[in-house]
Amino acid sequence: MKKTIMITMSVFLVVASLVCLSACDTTTNTIDEAAAYSYVSLKINPEVDYVVDENGFVVSYTCLNEDAEILLADVDLVGMTIEEATATVLRLAVEAGYIDADTEGEEIEVGAIDENGEVDTECYEKVAKNLNEYFMNNGIFGRVSQQTLDLYLEQAEALDLPVGKVKLMILACDRSGLTLDEIKEKPMNEIMKLIHQGNKNKVKAEKGHLIKTGQRKALKDSKCNGNAQKLQAHNQKFEQNKEQVMAQIEAYQENEGN
Repeated sequence: MKKTIMITMSVFLVVASLVCLSACDTTTNTIDEAAAYSYVSLKINPEVDYVVDENGFVVSYTCLNEDAEILLADVDLVGMTIEEATATVLRLAVEAGYIDADTEGEEIEVGAIDENGEVDTECYEKVAKNLNEYFMNNGIFGRVSQQTLDLYLEQAEALDLPVGKVKLMILACDRSGLTLDEIKEKPMNEIMKLIHQGNKNKVKAEKGHLIKTGQRKALKDSKCNGNAQKLQAHNQKFEQNKEQVMAQIEAYQENEGN
């Protein structure tokens, strides 16, 4: 059964030349106005947005749905590289059963956008390679494909702006409460500031709900414990036929889109 994960699993990654942060605390760091950072959205069903600095480290992130909040209830991705952060979410999604290790056709979508709102192939390939390797090294018939931004094409044409920038503008509206008309003339660095600050505000608010956080951690533990036996059986079977299975997964990944 083929399934698209929305980390779809879909990873959406946007790279923009913007301002960086002076520290890595998800609730207290402020904008430094000194360097560049990027935007990354990772969708599995658990959906997570990231802001990444010019060196590839996560400086802030926000969970976009309840499943992500459960999955990351006791995890902090700040300070990880974007490869480590996305692989961590993928691993946790497998452990909690959001991704079935025995299901063939787990597909991740990754998109990368540069500071001009154009596709960034280098960033796409970097993240895709790392996630494909995770699938292969764990005996999971999953692969990464490139995400399109078709959803935003009509608005991009109407505004005469790059489609990637329109995606970020809409996110900034959601994070800040501003309207599209108020944001559309802003440069990319200001748009990213709005996204980042929205991330910080949401994380700070969530950390104040200690009871809810404890409930989410309990739900995550329950999901992981419930899936542990099945995952252990998968891993044992994979180890018995490791070389053969890895070759099959490699062929499956290479046939992406064929």
